[in-house]
Amino acid sequence: MSAGQSTVSATIPAYAGGSVVASFEPQGGGEPAILSTSSTIDAAGHFSLLAWDNSNALYAPSTTVFLISVGMNTYYATKVSIAGTSQDISSAFSAAPVPSGSIGGVAITGTPTLDQKPTATSANTATWQ
Repeated sequence: MSAGQSTVSATIPAYAGGSVVASFEPQGGGEPAILSTSSTIDAAGHFSLLAWDNSNALYAPSTTVFLISVGMNTYYATKVSIAGTSQDISSAFSAAPVPSGSIGGVAITGTPTLDQKPTATSANTATWQ
């Protein structure tokens, strides 16, 4: 990890199999050489990536914008101020809508809650559990 970076993680079970993109958003401070980074969201709904420590003197003031997606659909974006060497931002996604439809061509049936993840019931269908 380089100076000015933080390990950022979250668990969002409803977005298992999706992806997250973190984009640096300057607000008058300096900018890092790389302005965007991404990660996949694993089968348990967890992701971890290196982002910018927005409290670092090199980048302050700034925020980081996180976009969560499933397939080609972006479902939620939120701005978070990252501070320190690591931060769990799961709570930043508490207002994220629960994705519906399909993930990777697999139809998902049922009405999920945010703490559920899709579970395959056959090769082409899944349900929320």
